[in-house]
Amino acid sequence: MNSMNITNARNNLYEIADKVIAGSEIFNISTKNGDMVLLSAENFSAIQETLYLMSNKTVREDILEGLRTSVEDCVEVDLDCIQ
Repeated sequence: MNSMNITNARNNLYEIADKVIAGSEIFNISTKNGDMVLLSAENFSAIQETLYLMSNKTVREDILEGLRTSVEDCVEVDLDCIQ
């Protein structure tokens, strides 16, 4: 994560925006009143989706079970058959 103060961020806003959007970089910007984080809308949406999925106990357990399953134990599924 890149860090800078608010003055440097303001002076370089277009360059920072390009880096955030193009490269998914995240910037920590400090002010005298506290810090903030600048990240792309794509990263923000991904974080929100992860939080939503992890807040659902059933979905969370299914994901964890899938992570514990070896590739050899996986079964191929024809997605056209799923309704």
